[in-house]
Amino acid sequence: MNVNKKKLSIYLIILNICIVGFTLTLSHLIKLKESRIFLQSYMQSSINIEQIILTEDLELIKKALQVSNGEKNTVFKLSQGLTDSTIFLFILSSTLFFILFSINIYFTIKLKRKIDDEKLKL
Repeated sequence: MNVNKKKLSIYLIILNICIVGFTLTLSHLIKLKESRIFLQSYMQSSINIEQIILTEDLELIKKALQVSNGEKNTVFKLSQGLTDSTIFLFILSSTLFFILFSINIYFTIKLKRKIDDEKLKL
């Protein structure tokens, strides 16, 4: 009976580790989302129209617009890649969490029933 209590304790520890791991993954995904939002806001505000209007050199304006468009494209690609990574990580972590959680709950309940049956026999 002492061995069963140790197994039950181990299952509960594993369950707690699953919950903590899922929580840490969610907090990491929230940080990734904040980074994506920052990149998108940077992409939208990288051209300062007032500075372009004050510049009278047309060649300089064209070059500034080309550079700005290149930055926007790069930032957009980074933002899109970050979004795809965030979605993939969330799906992966959720799937793993629920699989481990289900297995752990199953074995915990099974072991608890076994302990209760042994108590009834005594």
